[in-house]
Order: sequence, then structure tokens, then C-alpha cells
Amino acid sequence: MSQASGGTRLTHRKTTASADAPARAPRPRIRPSAPPEPESAHTADAWRNYLSEFLQSPAANQIDEIRAGIPASTLLGAAAAMDVPRERFYELVGLSISTAKRKLVRNELLDSAVSERLTAIGAIDRLAEQVFGAAGLASDWLQTPNAGLGQVTPLSMLDTEIGRREVARLLNAIAYGAAA
Repeated sequence: MSQASGGTRLTHRKTTASADAPARAPRPRIRPSAPPEPESAHTADAWRNYLSEFLQSPAANQIDEIRAGIPASTLLGAAAAMDVPRERFYELVGLSISTAKRKLVRNELLDSAVSERLTAIGAIDRLAEQVFGAAGLASDWLQTPNAGLGQVTPLSMLDTEIGRREVARLLNAIAYGAAA
């Protein structure tokens, strides 16, 4: 593990190659350099930076990152960036409040299912920001009941893959001029 001076800690997973398989170079991991301060304005920015790096990385790197687990501290930044109460955000990613708090206190990694849900929700939030042009407008839209979703909030649908697909479909319809 090495600490980069640019604020990102890159870790390398060791790979074991069998005699039949060619050795493959380890992929760099995307890591915040330190857990963000819970009440800091940098928390949301740290999440946005992490998410940008994650979404721009090759799929193989994303898969490795998800499988290895994302630091629980990213939950705080994601909730702050989306302007969602922490407890509600913990529910969206599939964690009980007590489990989320324990993982935060112990600075643990999230399991792969929660890590994948977290990055998928982040990708939907990023899409909403692109469609509406601002984080605040995206957050407002995600938290407002929508006729195209049966009068439920888009945010309430982000806890399932089908819900995320529906929200993405609706955002794409808005982006490309269809009635939503």
C-alpha cells in the first residue's frame, strides 16, 4: 500500500497466477486518502471526486474495487452530496443504521453488494446532475414525487436494480426531450 501525495491512496491487490494462466498486473485501487471528516464540507467533495474516478475507470477496475469493498466513510460523503439524511441513505444501500454506524466507527469496508449499490446510486445521482445541470436541482428532482414513476420519489426507487433502471430511463427521456 502506498500513500500518494495527491490525496488518493492507491492499493494494489496481490494476484496469484496458476501455472496455466498468464500473470496479470495488479490494478490500482481508488481510495480516498483518509476518511473524510463527518461534518466537513469536504465530505461531499471527497465522494464526488471518488465517484468521478470510479466511473471513469475501466470496468475491470470497477469490479475489483466493488469486490474488495469501498470504505464505509464514503457513505457520509454520498449522503451529503445527494442531500439525503444519513439514516435514509443507509437504508438505500441496504444497511441497518446500527450496522452502518458500526462500520463507520471501525472504519470498515462495505461488502461487495453494498459497495455496488452505493456506486450505482452515485451513478444515478451523477446522471441526474448532468440532466439538470446542478447538484441541487438533481437532489430536488430525486426527492420529488414523479408522475412517471407512479407518484413516488425517484430516490425511493434507488434501492433496487429495477428501480435504478426506471429512474435512469426517465432521466434519459428528460435529457432527450421525451415527456416524463
